[in-house]
Amino acid sequence: MQRPDQERSTTTRLPQTRLNRRWTVRLLGVLGVACLLTLAGVAMRSTVSVHADEEGPPLPGTGPSFPIPTNSGAAPVAPAALSGESPYAKSVDANAGPTALAKLFSTWPQDQQPELVLVLSGQMYGYLQPCGCSRPQLGGLERRYNLIDLLKRERKWNVLPLDLGDLANKKGLHKQNLLKHRVTMEALDAMGYQAVGVGIQDFRLPLLDALAGFTLQKGDVPPFVLGGNIAKRSVNYPGVGSKPMVGLAEVIAKKNQPTVGVVGVIGSQTAETVVREVDPKVEFESNGVILRDALKQIDAANPAPEVRVLLYQGGSKEAKLAAEAFTDFNVVLCKTEEEEPPTFPTMIGKDGEPKRMLIGVGHKGRHVGVVGIFRNQGKIDLRYQLVSLGEDYETPDDRVEAHPVLKSLEAYTAELKRDQYLRMYPKVKHPVQVSNPGARFVGSQACQSCHVNEYAIWADSKHAKAYEALSTIATKPANRNFDGECIICHTVGFAFEGGFVDMTTTPQLKGVGCENCHGPGSLHVAEPRNQAFYAALSPWKVNPKDRLPEVARMMHASANLTTDEKRTLGRVDETCQKCHDTDNDPHFRLEDAKYWPSIVHGNGNRPLKKK
Repeated sequence: MQRPDQERSTTTRLPQTRLNRRWTVRLLGVLGVACLLTLAGVAMRSTVSVHADEEGPPLPGTGPSFPIPTNSGAAPVAPAALSGESPYAKSVDANAGPTALAKLFSTWPQDQQPELVLVLSGQMYGYLQPCGCSRPQLGGLERRYNLIDLLKRERKWNVLPLDLGDLANKKGLHKQNLLKHRVTMEALDAMGYQAVGVGIQDFRLPLLDALAGFTLQKGDVPPFVLGGNIAKRSVNYPGVGSKPMVGLAEVIAKKNQPTVGVVGVIGSQTAETVVREVDPKVEFESNGVILRDALKQIDAANPAPEVRVLLYQGGSKEAKLAAEAFTDFNVVLCKTEEEEPPTFPTMIGKDGEPKRMLIGVGHKGRHVGVVGIFRNQGKIDLRYQLVSLGEDYETPDDRVEAHPVLKSLEAYTAELKRDQYLRMYPKVKHPVQVSNPGARFVGSQACQSCHVNEYAIWADSKHAKAYEALSTIATKPANRNFDGECIICHTVGFAFEGGFVDMTTTPQLKGVGCENCHGPGSLHVAEPRNQAFYAALSPWKVNPKDRLPEVARMMHASANLTTDEKRTLGRVDETCQKCHDTDNDPHFRLEDAKYWPSIVHGNGNRPLKKK
């Protein structure tokens, strides 16, 4: 169904080709590069110039373009702008600019509109929304939709979104991962995405199941899934009629804007990983043959593309070789090894060759790349901007109800609740249960009678109210307390035998309690003086007398901690970071005032007055 705010477009579906030469992925590592170089006989075009904002100071939250190969990680990237007047702004910066886009695109031509902008994303890995456990957090499908909407409504730009693939989780509950993939494709459809690549994580679902959940239901309409070098696509991924659900290329032609040809392939190293780790039956054809053939096909379309984009599901080193071999591609989107993306694209092209952009956008949907397509003296002129999806792109209250992505997310968590996904999660034995098979979780209330002061500190902490943070505070979407990916860090023992199940079955295990850190305590409750259980309940202790340093010393950066104190601090910190990780609490430091000092308890380093 055509969206009312979207001009009807013409997408040329390229015919499937049969190739006589077919290699399994085991040969690609040897022949792939050779094929790229020897089969690259495509005439170079000199009608495209590229500008990647290489001159002048970096924009806020920027860093260098990525080396090939990369040897070091990029610095964390903050939101490019925090505004106070944008219709999407919920700003935390009093000195912010007038709109969410105010500090972006400043080096692009100011006297003309781009004829088209490409919004490039990839390597989302199942991150639908920021969890909201801390601020600021980047990313989310809601914010990406809002950015695209702003580009259309505020800038009046034509927008063509494309995704590299790897939409799916790296781990987690299989059924939920399939559901998330479908919800993500629904969101990409709402944003107007035209093409999506295929990555390792998509193969793990497996790919056929993922395609059946959305692509097969939609039929031959965008967003198209591209993986041109996957062998036997018509047989293994049959679609509507004779067209496979996984295609080779698309040509997107819209009125009054440049025609764009998009090709998607899986790189040789990625393909090798798929065969080795996911499914040894998957076969891949030579990228050299496929890319040469794809370029011929898209150039035969009417109208022929003026801009060619390659979705290369592989690392930057391989993608660079492809860009060097096939110079007709103006933009190559590839995977990044590091989570944080480079600020600028790597420019590919020898003297006398047209320059091409090699782009990576990082992991988990925190950033997108925007390519502006201008026309300068009859030639296509490309510009680039990395956009960090910060809090400026939150949905204003008056648009929440009608927001298509938020509707999908609400339906997603409602389905988790309705179908009781929490009960589908597998349970394993806690380490305490391995050494003490009779141990079970009892809840923090069972500790209160002996540990009066410690219980009082806990009851007054945010840990005790962690479940309510999901059940009553979290929105966009609601029902987070029925999502196992959230509940695991907001209840006691969810991942373990006898841990939290739901509020009907195990209400005493809601919130983050004593046993999240100490393990199931039933044996200790039954025999509080039995020292045989002490070590299991304090796994960070190497010696029974190990203690965290006093708070005053812990908080002092120059404090001289003993070797034992440093070891204990490190082991406790590891325990905390199982939930306070870089995704959910990127600013976590155990010794900061709002963490351990705010809940310090026990008899080791701070006497507590009894009530």
